Amino acid sequence: MIRIENRRSKGGVPGFDAYPQEVDKWQALKSLAIYELGFGGFVWGVSPTKIVIKTHFLSDVDINTFTGPEDEMKLLVEFIACHLTLKKTIDGTTSKYLGFLDSHCPDHQGVIDGIVVLLDSFNTIGVALVMMFGDIADSQENIDLLCRVSGKSNSGLEVLIDVLEFVRELGTPLEETCVELSVLKAKEVAREGALAL
Repeated sequence: MIRIENRRSKGGVPGFDAYPQEVDKWQALKSLAIYELGFGGFVWGVSPTKIVIKTHFLSDVDINTFTGPEDEMKLLVEFIACHLTLKKTIDGTTSKYLGFLDSHCPDHQGVIDGIVVLLDSFNTIGVALVMMFGDIADSQENIDLLCRVSGKSNSGLEVLIDVLEFVRELGTPLEETCVELSVLKAKEVAREGALAL
């Protein structure tokens, strides 16, 4: 389990600490990718067992800390490595953590080669998630499939993380996973529509 803690200060005055929560590594990845980095946070610290994200919003500052055992945190550290590698590739943004993180980012040459196409379909968070598929993402056909199944919204990023989880944890082939998740999503939408009536 990974522990997520949030500390917020308002206008430089320490505010509140949200109740810490413990979640599995996949829920932690969703929180890190979609809600922390996805809303403009930046990496303020990273080690094999701890990631700290700092987010500025008007006069508020949030500091979110993800901690856990190294084997659980490996997934989040890999995502941070892909995210920072991508930022360096796109705009030259460098980070003092890239040296430490170099070994944590899977081979991503196919994704880097197709970066312009991917940025049309995903934001940088989505591209970093696609990089985590490694060799699977070297195929344009697979990249197109990931683009179709995930769309361009934050809920699409959640689907992308679900696909990554199925492929990695269950060893389900990418195409089969995308079809299954699309069917489940359609059933969920239909059920929500029926409940609204």
